[in-house]
Amino acid sequence: MKKVLLVVTVLAMLVSAFAICAGAEDTIGIDYGDKQLQIKLVETFDGSTVSPSQHGECEIVDGDVIMTAERAMSCVDRYGITTDMLTAAGTLNGAKYLVFSMTNESDGDIWFCFQPQVPDHGNVYMGGEMGLNLYLVGKDGTVTVINAPAADPSMNNARYGYGIPEGFDGYLFMPSAILCDLNNWTTSVFTNDDPTFLSVGFNVYGNQADHFRLIIHDMYIYTQDMPEYAPKPAETTNDDPVEPATQETHPQTGDMTVSMFAVIAILTLGAAVVVTKKKISGFEN
Repeated sequence: MKKVLLVVTVLAMLVSAFAICAGAEDTIGIDYGDKQLQIKLVETFDGSTVSPSQHGECEIVDGDVIMTAERAMSCVDRYGITTDMLTAAGTLNGAKYLVFSMTNESDGDIWFCFQPQVPDHGNVYMGGEMGLNLYLVGKDGTVTVINAPAADPSMNNARYGYGIPEGFDGYLFMPSAILCDLNNWTTSVFTNDDPTFLSVGFNVYGNQADHFRLIIHDMYIYTQDMPEYAPKPAETTNDDPVEPATQETHPQTGDMTVSMFAVIAILTLGAAVVVTKKKISGFEN
């Protein structure tokens, strides 16, 4: 009976370890000042396709959506980019914020508009008259709040555009409630944090950059309200030499969790084998 209990315990530990690893695969933590936000991956664009017939250039390279254009000739205006992961039922449930990891390699600030296709509405656009804040979160955890569009429809091809600074590399958080029908800029098409997309599209334009180049890497959702921002505490410096014995190392949480479960499982399995051998050698039941 003891042998059975030990084996069951080991199996339960292994199942728990695999469950933790699987649950972490589609969620990442990013710095947000002195905090970390957990965002869920919903689209990698690995299998996406784009239409060649619209303004500017758009291509998928190694799962990145790369959009380019020369301002003197055109903006980038794309619809109907296929999204195999994103269109699965329930993928966006609870999405208070849609999050894009992006890099602005243009030679100036740009205007950005997300324009997905949704059931019963066709293509929808980012509204600019609802007083909603967007957040630019840099890879270093610094945060810039965008509380107004950079361009109104008269300036930006009949739609609002939100400013992305030159050289920005990080995450854009936009409320899912910001999406509206064209020319109905005060009414969201989503009211319950449950957006549904059939495909996605983007518009990139501006009056500063001569060459537009915006890269969308992945898409995530954030299901919580945005927390209050506080900068990271300044790192303290110590001019005195630090004794090696007082130094501490802190492994990554994910690696530590997996390693801990693996060690416990191995030790417990070893104990089960020892107990079994003792019983066999002693002719115990």
